Amino acid sequence: MPLDMELDLIGAQPALFGLYTQLAFVFHVPQTVLHTTLISSMLSGLDRLGKAFPWTAGQVVKTGSGLEDTPSYRIQHFESAPILTVKDYRNDAQVPTFAQMEEAGYPMSMLDESVWAPCPTIASSAFDPSKPSGIGGDPAPVMLVQISIIRDGLVLCINLQHNVCDMMGQAAVTGWLSKACRKEEFTREELDIGNVDRRTIVSPLSHEIIDVQDDLQYQLLATEPKPGDIAAPVPNKLEESTPTPAPPQCSWTYFKFSSASLQKLKSIASAGLPEDFTTFVSTDDALSAFIFESLLRARSQRLPSETRVTLARAMDARRYLNVRADYPGILQNMTYTSYLLSELMALPLGHIAAALRKDINFETSSVARRTQSLITFLSQDPANLSKVSFTANQDPGVDIALSSWTKVPAHC
Repeated sequence: MPLDMELDLIGAQPALFGLYTQLAFVFHVPQTVLHTTLISSMLSGLDRLGKAFPWTAGQVVKTGSGLEDTPSYRIQHFESAPILTVKDYRNDAQVPTFAQMEEAGYPMSMLDESVWAPCPTIASSAFDPSKPSGIGGDPAPVMLVQISIIRDGLVLCINLQHNVCDMMGQAAVTGWLSKACRKEEFTREELDIGNVDRRTIVSPLSHEIIDVQDDLQYQLLATEPKPGDIAAPVPNKLEESTPTPAPPQCSWTYFKFSSASLQKLKSIASAGLPEDFTTFVSTDDALSAFIFESLLRARSQRLPSETRVTLARAMDARRYLNVRADYPGILQNMTYTSYLLSELMALPLGHIAAALRKDINFETSSVARRTQSLITFLSQDPANLSKVSFTANQDPGVDIALSSWTKVPAHC
């Protein structure tokens, strides 16, 4: 039967089409190792992966939905296996060697996607938006893989289209590729969850009215209200007329936290928890709180103290909805934690971390309800797909959005 898989409702959001997430794995490979053997193993593994999970070798095709501004998306046949690109940089003086990367600590300055990745993160510009389907236009492959050979090493980059997989889904596919390269058999459970009908993985709410103002208040895009419509909430942000001082000179900077620093940060947060807080905070909670507070402290020079600021934090919704951890589709949502800027600046780190933890604790989290509400809203009208976004009401000059990949087993 020809491959023709309809995407789930969360993955069908137009903003996700043509957006790729990338994972690069850097390996030490002695020069005595035959690279042809490694490439052959990868090709064999990709072939097994494509046979077991045909959609990984497919392409996302944009089809008409009957509405002018609302396309729908399906995965259809493209190749028999995900495409592998091989680049040999051993004689390229502009590309670092494994020893140089290791000595430098793998900084982002050495990880340019134009060198290591089979396609850019934002690749939608490569796809022809004027065509109602992918046929005859540039393909939008589900999965692309690149092996880059460097002196004494190898960089393996795996790209998956974001409307097909979120990061935890990508981790599942990467694990299956690893099994395929080792010639291990897939279990029946892996085959079932990997090829499940994604439209049925989470059921819409039945016989319930969605409280749009509550459940989707951070995710509805602002639109001109029509008679009878519920107006999208208006975020409490800076007025356009608010005078702002000249911005200080800024630079793009990456920060690395050692294990010892992270442990100390968690200890500081844990020592400053609210008295009525009865659970723990994780290292991720403490680090997210620290980033939120630190960035807003820097921005406080130009923001009025009564500005409401929000941290949007990406969450894996699987565990809240009793879905297997290796479900490969996109099943993410976000939590939203808001403060007045003056309030945020006065709080101990532990109070902020505790608020973040409360948003994800099973007993207090609204992730399950809001995710089902989102799916219900999207299922009610195809036009609703273009009315939502995970960061619909985020102001990038004020708010912070974080996505943590620490749960992905992608490091030693």
